Amino acid sequence: MNFKSNFFSLIAVSAGLSLQMSAAEIVPLTISEGFNVDVIAENKPVEEYAELEFEWGTFFTTNVNEEYAISSPDSRIIVTKDGTKFELGDYSLANVLYVDSKNQDYELKFEEPVSAEQLHILCTCTSTRAIKAVIKYEDGTIDEREIASDDVPNSYYTSASYAEDYAVSGLKLLEDDETFGRGYYGFSEVVLAANPDKNAVSVTFSAAKTPYFWVFAVSALADLSGSKIKLYPSAKVLKLAPLASGEIVVRYDMNGETRGEDFSCAATTADKCIAIGEITENEAESTFTIPVEALSEKGKAEVTVTVTNGGVEKVITVNVSIDKPSEFTGWKHDVIVEAIPSNKYVTKYLDKDGWVLYTTSVKEEGAVAGDDRTIVTSNGTVFTLEPYDAPNALRLDANDDPAELTAVNPSLCEQLHILAISANGDCDVEVTVGYEDGSADDPQTITIQDWYGDAEGTALHGLDRIFAEEDDWDQNLDDFDGQNNFRLFEFTLDLDDTKKFSKVSFSHETNGTYPTILALAKAEKTSGIDSIESDSDKTIEAVYNIQGIEVKNPTSGLYIVRYSDGSTRKVIIK
Repeated sequence: MNFKSNFFSLIAVSAGLSLQMSAAEIVPLTISEGFNVDVIAENKPVEEYAELEFEWGTFFTTNVNEEYAISSPDSRIIVTKDGTKFELGDYSLANVLYVDSKNQDYELKFEEPVSAEQLHILCTCTSTRAIKAVIKYEDGTIDEREIASDDVPNSYYTSASYAEDYAVSGLKLLEDDETFGRGYYGFSEVVLAANPDKNAVSVTFSAAKTPYFWVFAVSALADLSGSKIKLYPSAKVLKLAPLASGEIVVRYDMNGETRGEDFSCAATTADKCIAIGEITENEAESTFTIPVEALSEKGKAEVTVTVTNGGVEKVITVNVSIDKPSEFTGWKHDVIVEAIPSNKYVTKYLDKDGWVLYTTSVKEEGAVAGDDRTIVTSNGTVFTLEPYDAPNALRLDANDDPAELTAVNPSLCEQLHILAISANGDCDVEVTVGYEDGSADDPQTITIQDWYGDAEGTALHGLDRIFAEEDDWDQNLDDFDGQNNFRLFEFTLDLDDTKKFSKVSFSHETNGTYPTILALAKAEKTSGIDSIESDSDKTIEAVYNIQGIEVKNPTSGLYIVRYSDGSTRKVIIK
């Protein structure tokens, strides 16, 4: 066995080796995110309760077949021959991590951060490869470990004499309700050294060569003398609109601990873009509520939440993101790459081959937009793209039902501006505008020209594209086209400004073309912004509605006004 000092550190547990440490014990970890396949059938017919993806079969629980089963249908506990206890994933969901692509990260996130001396990985492989494992900590640091190809033998074996090579052995696969696969299968237990002075939050696996590596569970050698309290924030990221307020709600589970006289919650941040208010507790619901106010128009912050009980602290962190909220719902596809490898950051291609747009964080030249997600067209229209890490487009397939985008806040509008692109040819798209009273305008047709061409008549020209398909004969993943001759088009529809605009739908019937809606911008009905008073020593910098969206021409209602000295106040326009 090779130990690589400092950079790599790995311990492989073999039969007969038992780990005993004075104040620590091996405990199963709950995986909150990362499992991607279901290869454990908890009932019959097995093809309805699992994916037959493990060597054309599936593992199964004792109620399906007592012999050769992986575990009980109730406990999900599996114990290795050395006594290490693991908890399998929920049988009704994806319950195993399958690492099957080279140079791609596969991350398993823990439900709670854990201070561990070691992470125990229950795993196997159907093709031996060296695997890199990266332990990520709550403070953002990492430790890299290497699992050598000979540390995890192939899962399949035919002779009972090979069973001693595995931590778990004697398993079989079901190819259907009655047919067992040939031979037996076994799992290995690999132990990765961790930093006990930090809280581990995840472990990521990758390989330089195409792997067939499977992770079934993770346990940790951890000191349980610390706080047993479990903390569950209402969201991992609190999203706030500019200058708006929100709340972080943290539910606590005493988990057997007795509530002490010093039981309390504190929240701190080093970031100046937010302010934290007074924390309140609802003891009946076992929650703490932490008010948070955005002090800027854009930014990111981290809030450290500390619950103290009996002199022992339990700490979690919650991220806060301040950004313009979406003005429309209904976006379905992510076609804009914000990082590499590109196939991890999109859900849909703009054409039939695998090309998509990218941001300045990938490459400055040819990018569709920067971190501010803003596009100013040749007509001067300002569009804000949807967040890059969320659905940010509406790609339209021929002869589908109309795809609809709905305004978060219906309003009186004079015009609607549409930003669009079309791949594999020009495309006529039928657009129908709807109003809050249920009425609709007659359908209108816009013609989106092909995305490749000269600058004439375009809203934005000079874009490049990046290839996001991994398996292709002609292109490599993350290749750039390099021609910088791609373009977007803008269309303007006149609206009935006596009714509140509420939605717009799109459809087309041109087979072989791929039109995509990238953004909408409302031109709201002009009204009395001049009625907002300005003091002689300061001027109005911006006006926002109560959702935090900047409004150029506010109608009647309640607004937040930001002045040149940085102060804000609420005003009512009648």
